[in-house]
Amino acid sequence: MLIASLKRNTFFALSICFVLLFVLWIPSLFSLAEIPAGGTYRHIQAHSLWMGLLPDMKIWTYIAFIFTFISAATLLILNNRYLFHSTNDFLLPLLYVLFSSAIPATQWFSGIQAVTLLIFVGLHSLFASCQRLPGLSDLFIASFCFSLAPLCFPPALLLLLLLPVAIIILRTFAWRDWAVSFFGALTPHAYLLFYHWLAAKDIATAKETYPALLPEGLPESASGNIPLCLFFAGIVFLLFLSLTHTFSKASANKIRILRTRNIFIWMLLLVIAGVIFYPAYNYQAMPLLAVPLTVITANYLAQPGQRKIKIFCWILLWASVIYLHISEFL
Repeated sequence: MLIASLKRNTFFALSICFVLLFVLWIPSLFSLAEIPAGGTYRHIQAHSLWMGLLPDMKIWTYIAFIFTFISAATLLILNNRYLFHSTNDFLLPLLYVLFSSAIPATQWFSGIQAVTLLIFVGLHSLFASCQRLPGLSDLFIASFCFSLAPLCFPPALLLLLLLPVAIIILRTFAWRDWAVSFFGALTPHAYLLFYHWLAAKDIATAKETYPALLPEGLPESASGNIPLCLFFAGIVFLLFLSLTHTFSKASANKIRILRTRNIFIWMLLLVIAGVIFYPAYNYQAMPLLAVPLTVITANYLAQPGQRKIKIFCWILLWASVIYLHISEFL
């Protein structure tokens, strides 16, 4: 009965997702402190172009919560127009809420929530550029959003590599596509240099800004953190099933759908690379990593067959999320 209601009523599905998101965020929303414990915030603040300007106010946690819900709802819009995920589309916001908010340490405003919305706008424009050929204005907006994201959250820098991959996969080869993408990606940095010139009359001050966007440090080990290891083990298992199922179902009449999903597979690889090369940001990239995870795994979970395995996946995911929260707060 509940599943049938979720399939029929989008408002009801989003309401359930909002309630679930609220339950996962309760400790963060009602805690007294805005800044989390540990050195993660201090590192991000020191390497951010703008977080040091934000006052230490509780309202930023609420803004992060709202941005996360908007991102979950945006997945439905993206799906209806470009992803062709027609069955059980309520799984998209549900899985995004689960993946993005499973780790309590990510439930504060680190800039990644704003970056995720930027990436959604970029993906929307990227797919729209293929439906409204030549679509150069949409391609410019997509490039602009993907290039602006690292200025807000440095681990998103590697997502710039998604642009040439997407052009090769989704569009025909044309010099105008590459030229528009180049100028779109260059524009945010031109604005940044202009800001430095306007503020200090010398763009040399940007030399102190750009090194903060580059990778640094060695990967931190998550060994010994049993709840996190269980959670990521469940994700890896579900991801393996999803990818093998997707490839086994490949056929000529699904080529358009497969091309679109290949973009998210590349996005998954690039975000994982960002997590590896920016270990000091810990698990703050999880809301961004949740985007390709959601699209890839929802496709598998919505398909008929393998019912017992899927039930086991759901039990494993929910158990790991509950274990994470219990170990964090109790």
